[in-house]
Amino acid sequence: MATTTNLSLHLITSITAAEPGGFGDPLVLRLNSRYGNTHITLFFDVGDTGLTKRLVEAINTAAIGPILPPPEAACPHEAAAYAAASYAYSGGAR
Repeated sequence: MATTTNLSLHLITSITAAEPGGFGDPLVLRLNSRYGNTHITLFFDVGDTGLTKRLVEAINTAAIGPILPPPEAACPHEAAAYAAASYAYSGGAR
């Protein structure tokens, strides 16, 4: 029976990818958040020597600049949803 591992990282403010080279052609993901920085190194078992380079280019192209906060609420219901999310994620005021 296969084992599943789940990893959840929240409130990410930016992501970049790097191809440091070396044995196994690793892919390094650099995630920044208000809680600090996280680096994740992935090694693929696919035999595709160009995979890491293509993933680095795709991730860095898609994630240009910081991830922007949500826009200002357009209506009272949306404002309430943002307030609830703030309270749930950071214990903000009700």
